[in-house]
Amino acid sequence: MFKFKHKIFIISGPSGVGKTTLIKYLLKDKKISKILHKLKTYTTRVPRGKKELEDYYFIDKKEFEKLKKEGKLLEYQKIYGDWYGTPLKDVKESLKVSKHLLLCIDVKGALKIKRLFEKEVVLIFIAPPGLKELRKRILKRGKINKKELEERMRRVKEELQKSLRFDYIVVNRNLKETVFRIKNIILSLV
Repeated sequence: MFKFKHKIFIISGPSGVGKTTLIKYLLKDKKISKILHKLKTYTTRVPRGKKELEDYYFIDKKEFEKLKKEGKLLEYQKIYGDWYGTPLKDVKESLKVSKHLLLCIDVKGALKIKRLFEKEVVLIFIAPPGLKELRKRILKRGKINKKELEERMRRVKEELQKSLRFDYIVVNRNLKETVFRIKNIILSLV
């Protein structure tokens, strides 16, 4: 495909585990922000707030299908009825930047990128402190019906199984402690 001189750090884990919040606090660290370039992801889902504009390109399903057909996505997955994908163009552009990449994507997409780039990719799985706690976090996010909640919890079990193929598993019990652990993983590898 193409060569990458730097590492690609991928943060992944179940919905509601706190990935976006962890990344936000991680990038506030000056050492980390100097060495990491975070990529945005395409999604067809509706934004939950203005803050998400930093993390996603919000597009409609027709536009997403066009990107897929034209081969403009490095990976893509349908999650809970909405599409998510990593822009190939942004990855290629980032190759020119003298920083390591940071992606926040789903478990299947993370494993696909690991297969493509192998040694350059570091997979960090963020695990919940327990399923009851994760259920509370998902419900706290907002409107979700019982069927959707059960679907998410079923998917969590699948993702926990796949986490065994990740390089690191970090349990998100405490925000500050989890950010510290992720930071140390990254700094130890660059």
